[in-house]
Amino acid sequence: LKTLASGEIPIKWIDFKLDRILKFTGQETARLGIGLETNDHLSKYFLIGGYFGYGFKDNKCKWGLNSGVLLEGKRKLRLSVSAYHDIFKAGSNVEARLNDTYRFSMAKANNIILVINGLLNNYDYVRHADIDFSGIINRWLEGKLIFSYTQHQAAYIYTFTSLKTEITSNFSYSLAEISLLFHIKSTSTLYTFGDLNMHQK
Repeated sequence: LKTLASGEIPIKWIDFKLDRILKFTGQETARLGIGLETNDHLSKYFLIGGYFGYGFKDNKCKWGLNSGVLLEGKRKLRLSVSAYHDIFKAGSNVEARLNDTYRFSMAKANNIILVINGLLNNYDYVRHADIDFSGIINRWLEGKLIFSYTQHQAAYIYTFTSLKTEITSNFSYSLAEISLLFHIKSTSTLYTFGDLNMHQK
């Protein structure tokens, strides 16, 4: 039960990811694969992980790699690098779906039903790479700086006509981003009586 709840099978210093074994999408119908990541039994200061899968309908391989290094423990300064070539629903939040936790939900069950009935067919092939630096700024605020590059290619028939050349082209685009994120720690309490004061419980 603990393994099913966490979505991981720990074997010595490696965690095998259950959500990478079998996946259903409209573009692949079914995907078989494997995913693994090092755990604290190997090192508390760095991790290396990856996954590989093969889609039966589109006959394409998908893969991903990720790594992280803890640079400083007190402020949890961490440098992370990741890259992947995968497929996602068109218009979806790629990062959220890639890092989705292993939990059953009605939304996931509904996606499987839509795939079975052929109602979920619009997907993008995505190539992505990013480098991020994160850490604790003070006792109540955390920050993350991300450099990323992403290429999207429509896996479905999507065309547009240029107003200048009047030539129809397949839909694809690339996106380079620099993101700065801030997060208030859940153990902090915010008071707004007159002056702004924040303290940790």
